[in-house]
Amino acid sequence: MHELSLAESMIEQLTEALQKEATPVTRIETISLEIGAMSGVEKDAFEFVFPFAAEGTVAEGATLTFKEVDVKVKCGQCGVISSPEFPFVSCVSCGSALTDILQGKDFKVLQMEVS
Repeated sequence: MHELSLAESMIEQLTEALQKEATPVTRIETISLEIGAMSGVEKDAFEFVFPFAAEGTVAEGATLTFKEVDVKVKCGQCGVISSPEFPFVSCVSCGSALTDILQGKDFKVLQMEVS
């Protein structure tokens, strides 16, 4: 379950960023995340393991919010931008597999609220 190592890494990076702030932060209240359909991160699994990763850190007890992002591709054949049903990334207009993925691969922190 790579979600646990991902949660631990995210908390470590957020903690390092907060240590650079002029005002001391004692607690992360909320973390807002973006999870793309092709990111390889399972929202439910991440939500399940997060409390274990956060235990004993400034993120302990933090609330997670999620923005789930669908796959969006641009066809290299006909130029149409579409949102194919994942796991397929072919053009919904012409069926071409020559597509550029425009969104849906990212896992990122959008914002956090601290106290």
